[in-house]
Amino acid sequence: MAMATLQGIRALLLDIDGVLYHAGEPIPGGPEALEEIRQRGYALRFLTNITRRSRATVAERLRAMGYTVDPEEVLTASYLTASYLRRLGRPRCWVLLDGDGLQEFGGVELSQESPDYVVLGDLAESFSYGLLNRVLRALWQGAGFIAMQADPYDLGREGPTVNVGGWLALLERASGRRATLIGKPSPIAFRMALEELRATPREAAVVGDRVESDIAGGKNAGMRTILVRTGHFRPQDLEGSVQPDLVIPSLADLPRHLP
Repeated sequence: MAMATLQGIRALLLDIDGVLYHAGEPIPGGPEALEEIRQRGYALRFLTNITRRSRATVAERLRAMGYTVDPEEVLTASYLTASYLRRLGRPRCWVLLDGDGLQEFGGVELSQESPDYVVLGDLAESFSYGLLNRVLRALWQGAGFIAMQADPYDLGREGPTVNVGGWLALLERASGRRATLIGKPSPIAFRMALEELRATPREAAVVGDRVESDIAGGKNAGMRTILVRTGHFRPQDLEGSVQPDLVIPSLADLPRHLP
């Protein structure tokens, strides 16, 4: 039944945090499963809402966990946002982001002075009341508003932490503006990922642990979707209106369900 559901799939978009690893530890059997999938000839991209780490850093971390991943296969929200901005020409951008994810913004003019766009990423502890007010004033003065992603929280070893979506909700409410969202579940993320895979929506499936971003975004893009019961998965996720095409225990179980 599962193979019939996934018939015609030749490419996979896999989330990273919650699918390949959780709380800093690889999913048991994950590296072996991914290697089998790769050996069977499936095209792979790793589509993640991570912003603070560069593609190279993400790939290096995954390799340390036993996964074979090239940086070019990693599509972070910061990389996709930078690619989107470069397609707009050379706008002046105030990019709110720290970490080496900023390296992805080569070729983008970065400036806090009279920006054409405010680009919201993850500044973690560097967000402050004063900084948020400066951002709000830039938006009131007419700067465009772009958000790298909209996940409201993240889960780590110490429990939940505020993610970009938390700051985004505050700024959208205060400014009366809706940001252009780049990362999942935005169609922009999935469209750019499919371009990288050189695949049509019917030829690719999304593998994720979040119904609201991975599954909903994949379905809206016309792709088939696979939900894993690891990472951010909660049993109540299966009670909503958005339903995956397939639910599996973890990445380790994926190879036997693929055609």
